[in-house]
Order: sequence, then C-alpha cells, then structure tokens
Amino acid sequence: MDDRWGGSWYAAVAGTGAEGLVLALLGLAAVAVAAAMAARGGDSVRERLDWVARRQAGILVDAADDEDPGVSVRRPGELAARMLRSAHGILGSLAMANAAEQARIRQRLLNAGFRDPETVSLFLTAKLVFGLAAIALAMVAVLGFDLVSGGAVPRFGAIIAAAYAGTILPERILALLAKRRQSAIARTLPDALDLLIICANAGYSLDLSLARVGREMRLAARAMSEELVITADELRVLTDRREALRNLAERNDLEALRSLVATLLQAQKYGTPLTQALRTLAAEMRHARMMAIEERAARLPALISVPLMVLILPAVFIIVAGPAVIQVARTWVQ
Repeated sequence: MDDRWGGSWYAAVAGTGAEGLVLALLGLAAVAVAAAMAARGGDSVRERLDWVARRQAGILVDAADDEDPGVSVRRPGELAARMLRSAHGILGSLAMANAAEQARIRQRLLNAGFRDPETVSLFLTAKLVFGLAAIALAMVAVLGFDLVSGGAVPRFGAIIAAAYAGTILPERILALLAKRRQSAIARTLPDALDLLIICANAGYSLDLSLARVGREMRLAARAMSEELVITADELRVLTDRREALRNLAERNDLEALRSLVATLLQAQKYGTPLTQALRTLAAEMRHARMMAIEERAARLPALISVPLMVLILPAVFIIVAGPAVIQVARTWVQ
C-alpha cells in the first residue's frame, strides 16, 4: 500500500516534467525576493533614532557603531539579518522552545557575542527556516531529479534526514562562532591584564582602566575589547559593581575570566592592591598557557605514530623487501 501510494505521489509530482520543476523554483525565488524587499524597508527611522540616542549617551562600543545608519552603506550581512527578521515576523509564532532550551541558547549566543535579547527568538526562527529550506531542497532533489530510489520509505527518510540536518546546522554554526570567540578572548586576556596593570599603576580606577584598555585593544582583539567596554559601562551604570563583574563571567564560559572576576571582587572587598593581584593572575595565566602547550607537544609523538604506521612504514617495507620478493617470485616460477 505504501509503495503504491509513494509511486502515485511521485508520478503526480514528478510527472509534470521540467516545466513543473521550473515553476516550483520560480515560486520559491518569488517568495525570497518578496522577503528581501520587505526586509530592505526595515525600520530605518527607529534605527537612526537609536543611533542618535547612543551617540548622545556616549556608549558607542566600536567604530562600526559610530556610523550613521541613515547615510552609511549597507554591510554584507545586514540584508540577511533583515530577511531573518522579516521571516521572524511571519514564522515567529511557530518557532518555540521551553524555558531550559531558551536559557541554553541564550547562553550560547552570549558566548558568541550576540547580546540582543531578541536574538533567541531570531535563532529559533533561523532553525525553522533552515529546516523548511532543507525540506524544500530535499523534495526537489528526491521528486524532481529522482536522486533517491526504492519507494516511498527511502524518499521520506531522505526528506526527514534533510530536515534534521537543516535544523541542526544553525546550532553547529553558533557553536563554532562561540568557540572561536572564547578562544580569542582566552588568547588575549594576559595582554589585557598587562595593560590593566599599567593603567592601575597610572592611578586609573577600575572602570576607567577597563574602558581605556578596551579602546586600546579595539583593533588587535575585538572580542576582548567589547567585553571590557561593556563591563566598564555597567560599572558606571549599575548600583552594585559586583553585579557588573559577575555579568562579565556569565557572558563568557571561560575559567580564566571567572578567576579574573573573583580576583577583582576579592580586591574590592578586602582592599588588596589591584596591581599585585592582576600581576599574579597574569603570571598564572601565562603559566597555564605554557603548560597547555607543553601538554600538546607531549601528545605529538602518539599522534604522529598513526600516520607513520599507515603511510610511511608500508612504503619503507615495499622499498626494502620489494626486490627480494620479486627475486623469490622469479625463482619460484622457474
């Protein structure tokens, strides 16, 4: 029954020939163009007002934020973001998750540097859009080009696999972005501590030191600069300075940053000299980095042994034993 239903379904869809496939692709293209045109409209007035408010408040984080959205050129990723927001307005009610899943996604987005509260719902919408796009492509490939044969069950399985791959792809991309950003922060943190020590020796307060170091590291270490500037702004705004430091540790899943926050909290609580605490922490971080490098170097012989046995030793055996084997074979034949 399933095979007959699958065959009739396939005949109904694929039997239209190339004309039906072209019409389907044109329909998808029309939907994409309509979404792009709706996204390009945007809320330009609201964005310009937000930019003016941030400009007057003096909380611009980087040079990219210092551009007037009313006169600046669109960046390559801006149109994609607007299209995603347009899709979120249409499909946002379908992209839902429980509280625990939303908290996990929010933490991962913070690790990747996305701090807008709306990014959680946008990310869920992106998963839904990627899943639907994967299903559409799989149906075109399976029904239009007959890339999967064997009846309805294999075709249905291929479509389900494509849907799963489409929904899991945004998760993998986000994990990669978060890992890359956290690695960049961990790599530049000792240098930031050295600059903080210099600022503290010059008589700067903690918030001024963080802001100055963040500005100085803007080009060399963008991720580290953003975190320091945000922490400096929160130290000025929040009534509880400890909350601003804890937010720094919560935004980043790094043991080194948690150690830095604990050191700063202890220095503020007990009046410990900040320069000595930062100098000790920087030395510990560099020692930990050196230990990690030595550990990776110690694992290198074990890692080399596998390609050595698989690729090099067979060639050596052929060169050494090949002539003898050929001579024995000739003698045996004679």
